[in-house]
Amino acid sequence: MDKTAALKHKDCIDLLSFTVDSTTECACQYMTLVPRGLHFAITEWVQQRILLQQSIWVSESEAYSHDDLTQENTTWRKGSVAAPIGTVHSQTKPDISIGYNSDRTVIWTKPGQHSYMWWQFATAVPASDVANQRALGPVTALVGSWKLSGSNQRITTLHEMAEVIQSCLRSDSYRKQQFPSALRIWRQAALSNWKDVSQRVTDDSRFVDDLWFASTDTDNPGLKFRISCMRPDDPTYSRRDLIMAVANDLVPSSWTVDLKYYDVEIVLFLKEDETDHSSHQFAVGLALHPYQYLGCHSFSSGILPPDVAPPYMTLTGIVRLRPSTAQLLLHLAGLKPGAIVLDPCVGIGTIAHECAYLKYVGLGGDIVLTPSLLGPQATTYSAAIRNEQQRIAATLIAWDAANLPIRTGTVDAVVSDFPFGRLCLNTNKLQRLLPLMLNEIARVLRRNSGNMVLLCGHYKLVLEALEYINYNHGADNLIWHFPCTAAFPVNIGGMLAWVLQLRRGPGIWQPSSFAAEKVKKLTSEREIARLNPSTKKKKLQC
Repeated sequence: MDKTAALKHKDCIDLLSFTVDSTTECACQYMTLVPRGLHFAITEWVQQRILLQQSIWVSESEAYSHDDLTQENTTWRKGSVAAPIGTVHSQTKPDISIGYNSDRTVIWTKPGQHSYMWWQFATAVPASDVANQRALGPVTALVGSWKLSGSNQRITTLHEMAEVIQSCLRSDSYRKQQFPSALRIWRQAALSNWKDVSQRVTDDSRFVDDLWFASTDTDNPGLKFRISCMRPDDPTYSRRDLIMAVANDLVPSSWTVDLKYYDVEIVLFLKEDETDHSSHQFAVGLALHPYQYLGCHSFSSGILPPDVAPPYMTLTGIVRLRPSTAQLLLHLAGLKPGAIVLDPCVGIGTIAHECAYLKYVGLGGDIVLTPSLLGPQATTYSAAIRNEQQRIAATLIAWDAANLPIRTGTVDAVVSDFPFGRLCLNTNKLQRLLPLMLNEIARVLRRNSGNMVLLCGHYKLVLEALEYINYNHGADNLIWHFPCTAAFPVNIGGMLAWVLQLRRGPGIWQPSSFAAEKVKKLTSEREIARLNPSTKKKKLQC
């Protein structure tokens, strides 16, 4: 049977919904933005923790055909992967990258800041608990969601778009039910989770049932707000133009605008419906995270905002993996409480510290964890995690990932965000380093049961290195199981990345004098670079 025929085709999921009995409980509605490629993982993650009463995916489907998603020209090393993976180039459609997850379901994505999916869900779990689900990312209380259509034609101008949106916002349903309901959810989350809220939020008199018809009291005005908009670039009108056109219908007249010291951020979500080019998908949400109190970017930038989760802190100037993405990578490892998880390229420790929230033992290290580089920031982050969790944070050590100070066969899983070969290292250096790092990972992982989940920029380099390790150990001493359990593309901050899942084989790791010499040479080069002031800092840090 052809390997591609075994794929369970769920490639262009536009609407996935299910319901359970909700006769005794009142469900609240939420919406979050999920990078395409990780949508299946977040559904599994959340279902293990809270009872969902509805789940709807709104994607930017391009209606790619079966042939598009299984082209043989994307196949790379059939022994390494279970199905064709790679990038599909099209003359008429945007390029996409395809892969598969552990169920052999086709996963596809494309680069770009707006390549994410809308996930709308309902649950009776308290809003404070929903906002604290660390894999959800920038979650909002969903006011409403609509499919916008013009009068037998495509909506192209600002006036047409504003007219259609206003018809939704001026309805009794929006003003008397949807908006007040979402506002109650937002307030519950703010009072329970935020460290600082204004007196306006704690004042019950500002949260009457009929907000739109409440009298305006100049001595006791309503909440302060700002409006943000999430939509792909459109040359005909800007995000600000759209906000200005519909602002008066979004909020009660007693509320006042404050772009900096606002209480609530109202977010407009808008995108074209790819399956029906005459329609648009539109939604309104209230942000459940305190961006304004932390002085960090919110939805106002028009792109996916940074993760804001306890411990509430910002790390200015440091590029780190989102805690929500780290949670999903750990979920893919399929671990049990008490498992020992290693991140050999830990950075400031995001993946290792997220282990504490899942009752795993986190261990990580990096060559940049020195006093002159990321050591102080990592220490601050560890202390914040420790105070927030009231338990021991992950152990972080300054080490070389090609020479780990860990005993052989003692780690249950390796979950890591590997260098992409862009900001950190270049492709040539990465090609030299990967076999050494993966050889050490093979040594410390438990045989037969050890799992590895990698987020990387060059899947081919990783697979080549893994095949090289298997070849060196011989056909009768299998170190890595092939084909990969999963190999699929994801969109990380607008960049194309890959997730690889592999399982450690039964083979006994054998030391290699050749690998030892390479490590020794690499260590010597780094020491020379450290002592040479003329060496570029960026190269040294990696």
